[in-house]
Amino acid sequence: MSLKPEGTSGWVAPPLSGAAVTTRAHERPGLAALINREAEQWLQLLRYLNDIFWVGFGLHAAYWLRFESGWLPVFYGIPTREHYLQILGYMILVWISSLKFIGAYRTSTLVSRVDESLAVLLGSGLALLITLALLFFYRSYSYSRMVVALMWSIGTLAILVSRWGLATLARWLRHRGFGQRRVLILGNAAQQAKWREELRAYREMGHRFVEEVVDPQESMDQVREVLDRQQVQEVIAPGMGQFSDGLWELIDTCRERRIQLHLVPDTRGIIAAHFVLKDTCGVPLFSVEEVALRRWYNRVLKRLFDLLCLVLLALPAVLVMGLIALLVKLSSRGPVFFRQERVSLDGRHFIIAKFRTMYRDAEDRTGPVWATPGDDRCTPLGRWLRRTSLDELPQLWNVLIGEMSLVGPRPERPFFTEKFGMVIPRYDERHLAKPGMTGWAQANGWRGATSVEERTKFDIYYVENWSLLLDVKILFMTIVEVFRMRNAY
Repeated sequence: MSLKPEGTSGWVAPPLSGAAVTTRAHERPGLAALINREAEQWLQLLRYLNDIFWVGFGLHAAYWLRFESGWLPVFYGIPTREHYLQILGYMILVWISSLKFIGAYRTSTLVSRVDESLAVLLGSGLALLITLALLFFYRSYSYSRMVVALMWSIGTLAILVSRWGLATLARWLRHRGFGQRRVLILGNAAQQAKWREELRAYREMGHRFVEEVVDPQESMDQVREVLDRQQVQEVIAPGMGQFSDGLWELIDTCRERRIQLHLVPDTRGIIAAHFVLKDTCGVPLFSVEEVALRRWYNRVLKRLFDLLCLVLLALPAVLVMGLIALLVKLSSRGPVFFRQERVSLDGRHFIIAKFRTMYRDAEDRTGPVWATPGDDRCTPLGRWLRRTSLDELPQLWNVLIGEMSLVGPRPERPFFTEKFGMVIPRYDERHLAKPGMTGWAQANGWRGATSVEERTKFDIYYVENWSLLLDVKILFMTIVEVFRMRNAY
């Protein structure tokens, strides 16, 4: 889950998982904090035991499939199972260490299932590479590479599924009050009310809010008194720039009490660029660097990723698109495809392709407007295509010829781009990246006739914080959103 950006006039980029500062022990925690900390420790231990079990299971299952099932031919004899059990301990050590290194054992409740799944996949992939490298240099015995590959496949799938089960159990328990964490939101009454409303949509995270108005700008003594009296375990400080003078005092206060502090930065007025901390002659300096997607090597990397995904999607996409094209042609009069001018990278225009979802000449009477729930301009088939986003599949051609990317800010029509650019701050910075079939805003449910201001914040965040891993995460989240069908019409 990603904390949604503030809906105020200030521009607050939505963090991927909330910037956190973890504090250390100084004072003896209260009973509630101790119970919750014990619950988190048991859950963490359960994750380790779960992964160790499935790594061992994966090795046994892989050995059985390769040598004992009879499903795969064996040409050079069947080795004893003991030969493989001798390296099980090393493989568990490599696998768990890789998962730990990637961050698959983070305990924060702000870690989403998508983040956790990606961490498991990356950690398991790293474990596979290390294992293959070690076996290459180990000459005392020749282990089957197929057993290793089967073990990796079975173990990774089992860990993913079981982790989802553990996450579901943890959320179910938190939803019912077990292992909840007492959270204090700093700021005035309006700020606290807004953030409580945002976070209460995610009850499974186990937040139990302290209903007291505490503003660090007024009194840090009051903050300390509330933290101690309410046995607060987490503090959320939105817009930390508003009380930056007392920021270090707040950090020290939380560190002394072993309270996790989440700082949500206020990025109002910052241009679309990265801040990088550099040490110059012993002086720490924040340097503004060009956004990642303006560097040629990152553009090449993103393009290669798009082409690789297109190769993998080619056959199923062609089959599905052929069927949809036939249904569109048979269900209503008019062309199969709908073409429209959109704004691309650096303000250039291009023609986007979609399956036609509306009746012929639908905009003749309405002009350029967005679709709304129950829009009578949509055909019955078109309404279903829009809800499932299958009408967007022809844009794979735009991706193939380089006009779009799989992931990026959604391209808008010139009419709306000019209109929004005049009233929404930084709107044109969306065009610093190539437009995408899906984006960070759409993956978080901001699609359809939702707030353009909020969507713009997510788009700018994507432009400023692009990484290949973020693209992979957005694709995973988009698949989930397609099934949820939020704001799709």
